[in-house]
Amino acid sequence: MIALLLVSLVLAATIVDDTQAGFDLGTYFNTQWDTDHLELAAGQTSGTYTSKIFDAGSLAAWDNLSWQSSIPIMDMIVAGDNNAEVWSSTDSGANWTKVNDDYNGGDGNGNSITDMVVNSSGARFILNNREVWSSTDNGITWTKVNDDYNGAEPQNGQVLGINRNNNLLIIESDEDVWLSQDSGTVWNKKNGSDFNGANGNAFGIATTSTNIIFAVDAKSDVWSSADSGVTWIKVKEDYNGAKSDGAADLTVNSSDALFILDNQDVWISIDLGITWSLVTDDFNNGDTNSGIVIFIDGNNYVYIVDGSEDVYQSTDSGANFLRVMANFNGVSGNVKGATSMRKYTYLTFRVRNCSQADCLGITFSGDYLISPQNLNLSGRYFQYQIGFSSEDLAISPTVSLVDVEYSVCVPSLTNTSWTDWTNLSCLIDNTMNQTRNVTQYDSNFCGEAANQTVIEYINNETCDYCTPNLINTTSEWSNTSDCYPNNTIDQERNLTQYDSNFCGEAANQTFTESRSGNCTYTAPSETPSSSSSGGGSSSGGGGGSRKISTAAEIVETETAQSTLTQNAVERQEEIGLEELSPKMACDQVLEVVLPKSVVLVADEQYEGEVINRGNCLVQQVNLYLSPELEEIASFSPIAITNLTSGASSRFMIIRRNEEQSRLFSFLTGSAVAGAVAGMATKTISGQMTVEGLENDELVFTQNLPVNIETLAPEKMVKIGTQLGGMLSVILFLGIMIAIRELKNRRFFK
Repeated sequence: MIALLLVSLVLAATIVDDTQAGFDLGTYFNTQWDTDHLELAAGQTSGTYTSKIFDAGSLAAWDNLSWQSSIPIMDMIVAGDNNAEVWSSTDSGANWTKVNDDYNGGDGNGNSITDMVVNSSGARFILNNREVWSSTDNGITWTKVNDDYNGAEPQNGQVLGINRNNNLLIIESDEDVWLSQDSGTVWNKKNGSDFNGANGNAFGIATTSTNIIFAVDAKSDVWSSADSGVTWIKVKEDYNGAKSDGAADLTVNSSDALFILDNQDVWISIDLGITWSLVTDDFNNGDTNSGIVIFIDGNNYVYIVDGSEDVYQSTDSGANFLRVMANFNGVSGNVKGATSMRKYTYLTFRVRNCSQADCLGITFSGDYLISPQNLNLSGRYFQYQIGFSSEDLAISPTVSLVDVEYSVCVPSLTNTSWTDWTNLSCLIDNTMNQTRNVTQYDSNFCGEAANQTVIEYINNETCDYCTPNLINTTSEWSNTSDCYPNNTIDQERNLTQYDSNFCGEAANQTFTESRSGNCTYTAPSETPSSSSSGGGSSSGGGGGSRKISTAAEIVETETAQSTLTQNAVERQEEIGLEELSPKMACDQVLEVVLPKSVVLVADEQYEGEVINRGNCLVQQVNLYLSPELEEIASFSPIAITNLTSGASSRFMIIRRNEEQSRLFSFLTGSAVAGAVAGMATKTISGQMTVEGLENDELVFTQNLPVNIETLAPEKMVKIGTQLGGMLSVILFLGIMIAIRELKNRRFFK
């Protein structure tokens, strides 16, 4: 028996960091303590604070992590005016700061801003006539990215927009639409010309969350494009019901509600521009100044800047406006563009628990965003780390307090109950070996006391040490005879039954099974014969046969079917093709009777034969000559159909060149014909292709080597010319001799 010590004690404790003295025991990286909180250091947008390593004194359960923090969100408003000045506000338009007093450095003062937009990364863009400028630091510094976006065209841009892909769009004074996919460096015309069909200038452009671009023109018509400005559809004609023509500006909120500013009127559409409602006809409450620009912030608040540079804000989608700033830029002139970009800050807590005082090699984990967090960690040492980040230098997250709760663990030793007896194995004396165990463990899991297990063994129960397990094995069928003339063959296989446990109690038994299998009987081969005669050479060169088979297990030997002359050497060849399927229903064997060398000199054609030596129908056999042979000869017919088993069909190889035939006919009958035939011939080597088809699908194909000897026209012309000259000389001499003899006869008369 194992004695159990049941002692259980848990001590709760808390660590609190909420003073500079406490936080200074840790490590600052791009962070600092400011008055009553941790924050990002000046000029930094990311950093960390890492606490000291806390020691619980013994193994502890780290239970809970909580903190007090501020994670501000800021809407950065940036606007540009007639004097090329750029202003910003971080408090919803209540206060403004001039961040640049001449963004383009005197490059065109006065009406120096046409429009302004911001992309999803916070980069601002200004359109100034045909120039495009950009800023990546909230308008503090600016860079000209293109000084003539439309090249040689003289028109100025009227409005600047941006789609959800951060592509910039310009609609210019002739209503052409230009697109830039690289932040304003390169521009391409998208719609050909005049997107609204001579309807006048565009006065506003905005893009919905689904990347549909909207524009309003001088005739108060509203247009949309779903393909980045290539094609446009008029979705509303005269949005304000002929109240007035034109508009001042157009914007859209995060819910895809469209807003049009027209003098002192604000119109809204919640169905993508199809219908419009007048939400207010006097946004500035009796002030006679018309609105210049309208834009939306991250809260979906609507802002309007009017002609006296007063800034108005609506928190109810334009129904009511409140002036938040009067004449925000002094006397610097009208606003030509304004944008709002929401800036976020982030806090992330990570922790690690360790068994060593330096926590060497242990990484932080967790990425906790919400307080409090249940940790459920165990270890003597503990450390936390805070990650700070901000999308803008003007704001930072802060932490003023961190609280860590933990419990010191005291071991509590506990015994489990004995397990049931478990069979291990049957022993050779036919008794069962059995075991059971009991384990002592720390129920508080402090990690200071190792588990201990006691094991007992007995072998009281009987068992069968070895039980036979009879298993059958079967061999493959094997041939025990040669193939008989009736296409059968004797086969045999064995089945053996044995004890796979080899207990020695059951003897092996073997059973034999016999059957008659299928085969293809082949008659014994005959020896080829040849003879010679004293006459001229045979045109065909003999009737050598070649065999084509689609069954790989068939071995065939055929004997030539004709007697060969002395100038024709018989060639006998067996050709086996690869099996086209693992098991074929029939054997397809073709015999092609044709010598390897065919002579087409005196004769214009040679006859061959195809014989079906297989046991099934061949639906179609196609015959082809290789390209080099095709120039001098051809087959007739080129296809043989429905060739039944045992049947044969003849074909002809025909010489093509008719001029050779006429020339040879001219020489035939003369004493020199034989000499010409021997001197003016050539032999072309190539192949004949035999294809078998079934249901218009290729079943087999085989290439057979063939040599064709035929007349060589180029040689015959030369020889014919020489012979013609020789005959002319002989004829001339004959005439001379005949004249001389005649004269002699006259002389002697």
